[in-house]
Amino acid sequence: MKQCYLVLTNANKLPPNNSDFIGVDKGAFLCAKNNYQMIACVGDFDSVTNDQYKQVLEFCDNVIRHDPIKNYSDSELAINYAIELGYDKIVMIGGIQDRFDHSYVNLMLLKQYHKYLHIIDDLNHLFILDSGKHTILKDGYKYISFFSLEDVVITLEKTKYLLNKFVLKKDNRLGLSNEIIFDDCTVSVNGLLLCVLSNDR
Repeated sequence: MKQCYLVLTNANKLPPNNSDFIGVDKGAFLCAKNNYQMIACVGDFDSVTNDQYKQVLEFCDNVIRHDPIKNYSDSELAINYAIELGYDKIVMIGGIQDRFDHSYVNLMLLKQYHKYLHIIDDLNHLFILDSGKHTILKDGYKYISFFSLEDVVITLEKTKYLLNKFVLKKDNRLGLSNEIIFDDCTVSVNGLLLCVLSNDR
């Protein structure tokens, strides 16, 4: 699997500096400030100063700068660029932001690009499962929640609250705040299912 990280403006914690990074707008400056070399930077860079942009250029030879007047968010432009480069797992760091409008758009992108995209921050890991049987690692998280993006039939094994061929409708909140009681759990589903691993602050 070929994986890269998209670093957004409000990413608080970066993974180890031995991966492929794409800086997204001011997230590129965050990478540069922490001495992270980037394979590319994408955005309009209207949120960085001239001095910050110069620092970005020191850590990235491939800057893809867009006009601020555009029809796509910097995040979506970065996702599409990563797909063009052949990445099949794209981890967005900082996609859940202080501004709800940007967070909502990133959730929309998660659904559209669910075959590629994961979103993580300090407390959460969001991803979408397709039809099939899946093993999900606990990975240090306390809670796991499931939200159907379409009416699905779901079976949960090795979770605190079990389900057996339960019809989980789009407006059903039953999947909130379950727990993985071993090192992993098993989820069987016949449609798109949003999974949220999370911890308390």
